[in-house]
Amino acid sequence: MKLPFLKSVPGEDPVVVEGVFNTSATRLFRAWTTPDEIVRWFGPGDTPLLSARVDPRKGGLWEFAYSERDGVQDVMSGEYVLVVQDEQLIFTWRHERRFSSGNVETTSPSLVTVIFEDANGGARLRLRHERIVREGGRLGVGDGWSRSFSKLQRLVEDLAVDRQGNGPSGKASRR
Repeated sequence: MKLPFLKSVPGEDPVVVEGVFNTSATRLFRAWTTPDEIVRWFGPGDTPLLSARVDPRKGGLWEFAYSERDGVQDVMSGEYVLVVQDEQLIFTWRHERRFSSGNVETTSPSLVTVIFEDANGGARLRLRHERIVREGGRLGVGDGWSRSFSKLQRLVEDLAVDRQGNGPSGKASRR
């Protein structure tokens, strides 16, 4: 399977994901720091997030939770280490898998750096996810981020269409 945004070798540390989007760095930053937008693009598959909570300031916490499926709920969480409005986010990352039996598996904390830059009439988004202990975890994270970037690209395109006076579905309204 092709992962168009993945720039690092699959399974290696760090995981590097990068893309150019037809929007501004300010708009991309907002998509990363607004819960209603995060639930629309975050995650590798078609399963949407149940919730996204963010407090994008140094020391602020974030948490993204999926609905429970087959007795398992996945929750990603961490703390913002650095927030530079419209330019950079650095945050810790922990993946917790909660089982209906009460058991919980938690990964060691890793670190994510996201850089937002206006470039050539669009915006470049660079993500570096490092300190992931297991190779399988790095493979999953690389796949997840690349697929999330694809969904983010669709979101900003839909929002651009909506700004041009079209309907909320991203398709032109008929009047």
